[in-house]
Amino acid sequence: MTDDQKIHIAQLCERMERKIENMRLEAKAMGRNTRKQDCEDLRAYLDKIKEYALSRRARSVS
Repeated sequence: MTDDQKIHIAQLCERMERKIENMRLEAKAMGRNTRKQDCEDLRAYLDKIKEYALSRRARSVS
């Protein structure tokens, strides 16, 4: 994985984290539990993406 790809993945993850946080705050303001669960699911998915990207980076360095 090139440095540009790593930077791109990091930027995508940061944007997704901001969007998820905004969704969570909106859900909290509206008292919508379904949307809160969606945010938690998205955050878990994003964590898996980060983990995958980091493991690929570790393999490419080895």
